[in-house]
Parts: sequence; C-alpha cells; structure tokens
Amino acid sequence: MDNCDDLIENNRRRIEILEEMARLLYREWFVYFRFPGHEDVELVDSDLGPIPEGWEADGFSRLVSEISETIAPEDIADGIPVVGLEHLPRRSTTLCEWERAGNVGSRRKLFIEGDILFGKIRPYFHKVVNAPVSGCSSTDAIVFRPREELFQCRALAIASSDEFVGVATATSNGTKMPRANAKILLSHGIPHPTGDIEQAFSEAVGPMNALRRVLAAQNRALREARDLLLPRLVSGELDVSELDLGLEAVGA
Repeated sequence: MDNCDDLIENNRRRIEILEEMARLLYREWFVYFRFPGHEDVELVDSDLGPIPEGWEADGFSRLVSEISETIAPEDIADGIPVVGLEHLPRRSTTLCEWERAGNVGSRRKLFIEGDILFGKIRPYFHKVVNAPVSGCSSTDAIVFRPREELFQCRALAIASSDEFVGVATATSNGTKMPRANAKILLSHGIPHPTGDIEQAFSEAVGPMNALRRVLAAQNRALREARDLLLPRLVSGELDVSELDLGLEAVGA
C-alpha cells in the first residue's frame, strides 16, 4: 500500500504544478498583457484602463452563463455523482472527490462535464473547480457554463483567480454566512482578447487541464482500490507479499 500512496502523492504534486503553470500563463497574458506578439501591439484606453489594441472590455458573461436548473431528490438516479461544498478543494481547480447519489434529501443543481462550480458560501474559501463529470451539486454552488468550448480555459482561469474571488468576497451578502452574488460576478468587467490569442491560450492550457483530469481520475481509482483492499490486507484475508504490482515502474 505504500507504493500506492506514493503514486497518489506524486499525481497530486503533478496536479499542483499544472495548476500553477496555468495560473502563471493566465496572468502573463491577460493581466500583464505579455502574450505572444505583445511587443507589436499598443495599449489603448478602456473602461478597465489600458488594454491591448483590438481587445474589448466586457463582462464575464461574455464567456459564461449561469445554470440554475435544479432536480428534485426523488428524481436523482442512483449512482449519479453528487458534489457538495465539502468536496470542493480550496485554491485548486481539480475536483477529485464526490459522492454517489443514494439518500439525497434536498434539491440539487444540475451540471455537465466542463461546467465551473463556484462555492458561493463564504467565497473567501476560494472553492472553484471545473467538473470532470456530469452530475448534480449543492444549491450553494454557482454553476457557470462556458458559452463555447473555446472559452473553457480562460473562463476557469478567471473564475479561480484571486481577483475574481476577491470581487465575490467583497460583494457577498450576509454576515455569518456571506454568499456571492452571481449577477455581480457575471457583470464583472474583464479584458477580452482577439480570437487568435483566445485560441492560442486554449491550445496552451487545454492539454494541462486534460492531464489534470486524468491524474485526478487515477488518484480516485487508486484510493478506491486501496480502501477496498486495505481491510483485507490488515485482517490477513489477502496476501500480496509475492505479487509484483509494477507500481514502481508506473511511478517512475
């Protein structure tokens, strides 16, 4: 089991590195405007301040729409992934854990693979992920759906940025349990690039996001296998002392 835990930890570190790479690339291109070819593009005035010529200042809603469709507990099929706020990791865009529908006691929001789940209660907890599967979530999550597949990478980078979470926190309603306001977040102004820069960012970050999902799926499968086998190993019911699992080669 030690080899299994080592592989899980190795995958976790790789996910962290991939997330950090995507964050840094987003900041370079869309905050500092050091995108490919920026040397030949002048900055011009806009409602957001200076932005590259040819870019536009507009709301987050240009990239996403809010999905508010819900489902009654009795209509949720057994086995459907159910994501609660407790499953959303802090400061990570990779969703690794969820439950399977069984005894669901309240309505849930529906989401599909590729949607962005934004934890709206106490938004300063910084719980923002993209969904690797379709399922249903707590109604205390905002579901943002990219309007085009091309927008997925930049929409996720924006929604999970410190600036965006800061806006959600500053404009949240309530004292003990402040909640982010989806309408305010949708209207939040951001610089929108030309089509070629949008495409280039998607092509650069898309493979990183895809690899993150693969590594997260591997970790989920490894944890399930470990949790299934460990009690049998401890009890002596199962003996794998002479079994070559090949995990060393996989980890390498």
